[in-house]
Amino acid sequence: MSGVSPLHPSKEKLPRGAMNSSATIAAAVFLLVAGLPGERAYCAKEETAHMTFKTTAVSKDRTSTHVVKKGEWLMDILRRKLPDVEHRFTILRQLNPHLKNLDRILPGQKLILPVPEGAQAESPKEKRDSESLPYTVKPGDSVTTILVYEMGIAQDETLKTLRILKALNPGVSDFNRLEPGQVLALPKGSLPLAVRAGLASAAPGAKTETPVLPKILGLREQTDLVAQVIARMKGSVQTAGTHFIPLPQLGQLSIDCSRVPLVEFPDGTIVLVDFDARIPADIRKMIEERWKNYHWIVPQKSGDVFTLLRQIVQASASYTFEKGEKPQRVEGAPELRVAADWFIRRKTGPGEGPYLQALLTIPDAARPLPAAVASFLEKRGVLWTEIREGKIVPAAKEDSTAPAEVQSIFAGSAKDLLQILLTNLGYPVGRDTDVRIFSVEKDGFNLSVKGDLLVQAGETSLLVHHRRLPEQFVNILAERSYRVLILDPEESKRTAVERTFRALAVPVAFDRFPFALDEGGRIVATFPALEILHSGGPLYLVDFDLDRDLYGILRRMRDIAVVRY
Repeated sequence: MSGVSPLHPSKEKLPRGAMNSSATIAAAVFLLVAGLPGERAYCAKEETAHMTFKTTAVSKDRTSTHVVKKGEWLMDILRRKLPDVEHRFTILRQLNPHLKNLDRILPGQKLILPVPEGAQAESPKEKRDSESLPYTVKPGDSVTTILVYEMGIAQDETLKTLRILKALNPGVSDFNRLEPGQVLALPKGSLPLAVRAGLASAAPGAKTETPVLPKILGLREQTDLVAQVIARMKGSVQTAGTHFIPLPQLGQLSIDCSRVPLVEFPDGTIVLVDFDARIPADIRKMIEERWKNYHWIVPQKSGDVFTLLRQIVQASASYTFEKGEKPQRVEGAPELRVAADWFIRRKTGPGEGPYLQALLTIPDAARPLPAAVASFLEKRGVLWTEIREGKIVPAAKEDSTAPAEVQSIFAGSAKDLLQILLTNLGYPVGRDTDVRIFSVEKDGFNLSVKGDLLVQAGETSLLVHHRRLPEQFVNILAERSYRVLILDPEESKRTAVERTFRALAVPVAFDRFPFALDEGGRIVATFPALEILHSGGPLYLVDFDLDRDLYGILRRMRDIAVVRY
């Protein structure tokens, strides 16, 4: 029945015959339109309306937990969760005796809701999401690294998990400014089993699991893999022929490279790998003192190629070999973080760009990194090296990702931006449109309001105006299914877009959004954007130039749209 406003929660009346499956109410409705001050009020004709209420039985023994989010109010929650449940306020008060005032709920509060018959009860995961495990923020942590790397959250679940995280931590005012030592409550249901076990093991006396070790390789296999890794660094490994080293006043030393491989780095460092300690220690010392670019290592025969690689790389002058205990941040914009088993990093000198080689072993069934992602990483100074069964796996060349151009909206004002954006998303938009408030036929005079924008959204119209309207006008428009949004001309474009889509009941949020560029979530690009979750899929508004190669990857892998304004 049109023209009937929703009841205030505290004044909602229960229909007669509440125990029946349906009840019919005949209501006499008087529509009154108040005039302007000093003007006569006009009455509509008395009409009779018939409404049928369908009731749904509930059980107080089957409940679910809802964590109140920022911007939610009780009536919205009940309409979404319990649309056909009778006595919902009475039941809600009984299930939540700790809430003194149901008209005033706060973000982070937990509401116990009844589960209607026929509906599924709260899943174990949802129940665990209301539970939490403590996590202590470490130096270098951000909300993105915690979500993606510590919690192992997939890209398409990050926004949902972030909202749960914010609800569980109402005392954290700004998640973009986390301090080392700060303790966060992480939602237990969103954590993978391994992560939950890892956090729980932080307790004294907890047991830790033995990590999976890389495959044991033979000496020849180790040398071949080392040669492949060094070649990707523009170096070389000599495993055949003879290498001569001059010895002061003694002549020269001949090295059989088939028994003592020689590794040469781009910076001129030469590392001799003496597996069997064939060269006497005093000769090795003499050569290192005379020739500063020569170094010797006598590796342990463990069969672990990464231990061997570490010894070789650490002996160089310009490179370091680090265990991948946490993701590495890559310089440039947008922010890029990569997670791997090991990292080879160049000590950057004047005029040199960044260099990082990420090494990781992958199982037989794993799909190699797409060639487009590997190419993008290399452009950012990162070599991605995947190893399977002791050999480097080439990137997946069947990938057909092409660079993509980010659409730009050139608008001089927030009003222009909104008109173009809403039109492109399929909303009928009128500009500088007159909306009738009073008419001669009904009220004895004409009065209209010129809206900056008039947006049609289903059966509702949104009137966007730059000046505050009298409350009487707003009420009259509300009776005609108009919503009124007042935008201050001084508001930023981003704020204007955010408020407009909220008024249209479209989910919108500004944040730093992480996007995984691979199936395992080990490569993550993060950038600030305004996310709009409209019917056509997620749209991200940015105010900077997004790399065309990166956007092509995101379009293909994540099916997202990015617009610059």
